[in-house]
Amino acid sequence: MIKTLKAMVIVLFILSATALTLTIMLFNRRQILLARTLALEKALTQVAATCEIPDRGQPSPSEFSGRDIDAISAELLPSPRLSDFWDHYNAQLEVPTRDTLDISPRQRELQSYFRIDPITMKPARDPINRERIRTGPGTMQSVLNDIITASEDQLNRLNATRHQLTQLREETTGATVELNTRKQELRGALCTLVERDSQIGSLQSDVMDRDSTIKEKYETIVLLEGELLDAEHIAALQTEDIERLTNNVAYWQQRYSEIVGRGDPQTVRTWTTMRRGQKGTVATVDNSLNYVVMELNDEFVDEYKQAMESESAPPPPALMIIRQNSAEDVFIAKVQLGAVDIHQGLAVGSVLKSWQQDAIRKDDRVIY
Repeated sequence: MIKTLKAMVIVLFILSATALTLTIMLFNRRQILLARTLALEKALTQVAATCEIPDRGQPSPSEFSGRDIDAISAELLPSPRLSDFWDHYNAQLEVPTRDTLDISPRQRELQSYFRIDPITMKPARDPINRERIRTGPGTMQSVLNDIITASEDQLNRLNATRHQLTQLREETTGATVELNTRKQELRGALCTLVERDSQIGSLQSDVMDRDSTIKEKYETIVLLEGELLDAEHIAALQTEDIERLTNNVAYWQQRYSEIVGRGDPQTVRTWTTMRRGQKGTVATVDNSLNYVVMELNDEFVDEYKQAMESESAPPPPALMIIRQNSAEDVFIAKVQLGAVDIHQGLAVGSVLKSWQQDAIRKDDRVIY
């Protein structure tokens, strides 16, 4: 019994040593497999980043102009025959920027050889044969299938590009040969044109000298006519301004006389309220008689209509005359509002001499 027990202990010791040796060897192998797996996962991620996302769209029709294939003649062709090369050209192959396959968010799938059940967190099994599921979403095979599909599509695109480059080379070679031939013919035609141009040049020099003299005289005539027209136009405008201002002065002198002689000032309708701001501009001024005629804006006319419809109102306001000097507004004088003609948008006012800082000019702004 003792001998048997000793033999069993020796055997167990040998088996334990063998198991330890195998464990150490398997651990080293495990480290190698782990490092290899991590390197493969990293390499797959980098390779996927170079694969374009498959595009199953139809090639867009090209809009390039075809090559003229009609023979050269002295006849102008409105619609020459064109090569149909560009009709079969796939312009999508020229697109430089395309989305690439990004599997970095799918690292968990890449590390899962079997599909993981989200409830038990264990490998899911097929309900029919009870085998662990190794394909479909959530598995490494799904990620690999996407990479394979993108790689195949990119290879097909590369082969299509190569085929199209071959056709493009043949088309450009034919066009180059034809172009070189036509250039040689054009050189001969150009030599003939140069000889004719030399003969025409001598005749044109005389014509240019005569044209230059005619042009100088014509420019002098046009300049004098322009100056004459400008002078006549300025004179006509000044005459119209003088006529209009004379009529305005006469009209407002009459109106002013009528207003001054109305009688009891208590019966005259006056203003209610007036908003601050520009009310118009100075149309004409008589500094000797201390009155101005003002062109009113629409806002002033509306306020005047409201004032005339009011039964009681404050006295007429004193308006300020402002002139813009450089970037600043300069106060010129105050004007007491008198008569207003809402139909013509004009008003007459008396200059308050005690407030006057400078002579009032035409186009000065009227401010309340």
